[in-house]
This record gives sequence, C-alpha cells and structure tokens, in this order.
Amino acid sequence: NQWEFGTLMPGETKTIEVSGIAQDQGTARSCLVVDFKPSLCNQFQIVKPDIELDREVVNAEGQPIDQAFACDEIYLVYKLTNTGTGTTQQATIKEDLPQDLKTQQEGQDVNLKVEKLSSGETVERRVALNPTDALFFDSRATATTGKLTVHSGNGSVQIMKPELAVNIDGPNREYLGRPLQYHITVRNTSDAPALDTVVRLNAGGNLHNMTVSRQQIEREGNTFRIGRLNAGESREFSVTFDAQEPGKVTNEVTATAYCAADKTATVATNVEGIPAVLVEVIDRTDPVRVGENTTYEINVKNQGSAEDLNVKLSGKLPPEMEFVSGEGDTQVSGNGQNVNFGTIKALPPGEVVSWNVRAKANETGKTKFRLELTSDATRRPAIEMEPTTLF
Repeated sequence: NQWEFGTLMPGETKTIEVSGIAQDQGTARSCLVVDFKPSLCNQFQIVKPDIELDREVVNAEGQPIDQAFACDEIYLVYKLTNTGTGTTQQATIKEDLPQDLKTQQEGQDVNLKVEKLSSGETVERRVALNPTDALFFDSRATATTGKLTVHSGNGSVQIMKPELAVNIDGPNREYLGRPLQYHITVRNTSDAPALDTVVRLNAGGNLHNMTVSRQQIEREGNTFRIGRLNAGESREFSVTFDAQEPGKVTNEVTATAYCAADKTATVATNVEGIPAVLVEVIDRTDPVRVGENTTYEINVKNQGSAEDLNVKLSGKLPPEMEFVSGEGDTQVSGNGQNVNFGTIKALPPGEVVSWNVRAKANETGKTKFRLELTSDATRRPAIEMEPTTLF
C-alpha cells in the first residue's frame, strides 16, 4: 500500500493508522518505507575576474617613443583589460613620476579611476605629460581592483631639452664712415641636438649695406638660419654694415632653436664723427692797380661728419697791402696787415661760414694773403694762401 502525505513543513508531524486481519498463524512481518522529493535546487557558477595592465609612452600621432623633446606632445597611455571571467570592481591606476615630469591634468603623479570591467573588456586612459627639464625616467604603473594588483612592464623615455649660448664681439668705438664689423658665435651647450637654430640681429636703423663672412649661412634680412647644431657644436660668422649717423649703436643678437630657451647678447659701439674743416679764399680782382682795392671772399666749411668747436680764423696781408674793411658771419677787425675773424663757437657738419675782406694795394709785387685756422679738432693750424699781383 502507498500513502501520500503531501508537504511536511519544518517540525510538522502527520499520523496514519493502518489495520489488517491475519489469514493464518505464524510470524507476520511489516516494512515501512518513507521517501520524499527535494522541493528546491540551486545551481551556482563560480567566476574568477583577472586584470592585465599595458603602459606605453606615445607621441601626438600615437606612436610609441623612447625619446622626445621637452616641448613635444607626449602622452602616457594605459590599457586595463579584464582577462578573467565575471565583472571586476572599480580599479585604480597609479604611477609615480620624477620631480621634473608632471602631468597636465593630474599634477605630479598619475592616479586614475576606472569603473567596473566586464569579462574581456578593455579601457584606455591617456595622460598628457608636461616635462619641465631634460631627464631620463624608467618607470612602471600599478593597477588595483579589490584584492587584485598587477604591474605594467617597465618603460624608459629620454626627455631632451637643448640649451644655447650666443655671443657678439665688436668695437667699443668707431668713426662714422668706416664699416662696423661684429663677430657672432652660437653654441649648443647641451647633450641634445638643437634643431632649427636661428640667430637674429637687431641694430636699430643702422643695418645698411650688410655683408656676411660665411656665404653658406642662409640669410633673410637680419635673420640667419643656422639649422641643426649637435651637442657641443658651434657656428661662427661675421657681419659688417655701415652706420648712418654718429651716436651709440647697440647690437643685440638672439639665438633660438626648437624647444630651447631664447638666449641674447649685446654689444654697444660709440660711432663718432670726424670734423674736417676746409678754408677757401679767392680774390675778386687780380691784378690790382696800386692805390685800388680788391676783395677777398673767404669760406670755411665743415665737410666732416661731426661738429667742430671753437673755430678760429686769422689772416695776414702781405706788406704791400693794408686792411680796409671786412664783414661776415663774425665781426671782422684789422690793423695794417693783421686780420681777425673772431671765433665760431660750433660749426656743424656741412655748415659754411663766410666773410669778405677788402684790402688796398700800396706797392707793386706778387703777393699772398695768408689765412690760418685752428679748432678743437684742428690743433695744428690749417693754412690757406691766395696769390695776388699788384701793379
């Protein structure tokens, strides 16, 4: 026989009474079997997340690099992959950077948060670097999620920052009308190549008739294109030009190169003019009859490039003649054969002062009117004579 009790709740008891009639004498045996079917079955899938971290340094085009200039676009690229099963917890990527290497977004070190990753999912993070100096760094990153910690492989990068030095040599003093020559040297003082090196010369408005000593240097106006300078390499050349007026000429040279700080050097030259005073005298009447007058026209011109000071002119008539009168840019006085023209305080370049002196012929003869000029620039007298025939 079989009886069904249905569902037994926890602690519950159900009773059934069974009765029967024996058909014969002897030993009776009864067996009871209880059986049940489970009411709930659960199945669990065991998963094991795992992560992998790749790290590399790339340029602006995304190409891996092991060398770059400090002003290049440089990026750290991290790729975090869930290589296991299941979903990871939130992950953190960290990397300690050298003191002279900062990130544009993060500051000194890298600290990135990555959300949960599904199995097989990869997340990429890019960090822009901002080097402040030349350096070499060899580092690796660490990713942590839950109890999982992994390291990337080591990667080394050489950051280059070239440095320049520039110098200009020239005269401290020169005279107007003579060419000014300056020697320029530019040197790469670093261990990195200096690319696209350029030297610019600024001499105000005095860059006239410039010539360059080395024809292989490409010149555009006052710009000289040097090109590549390897570590420790230098380039030298000379420039020559004319100054247009006296005064102080300040020459400034500036050297530039890719990723290098500009360097400047100066030299000053005092351009001085030279006074050059010329005396000219002619007689309006020649020959002169005894008892009559002739007039001497006298001009003094500064044909130099600088002002002359304290210009003094005096004259000496021959014994056969005597002073009559005179006038001009200064007061003229005379006594017998002596003629005095006073002093010109300042005679600028190109200026002319003039006088007329009348003299009387007293005796016959071949004579000469003698003029002497002195000034601050003409310490030894300049002498001019005008011959006149008296009859």
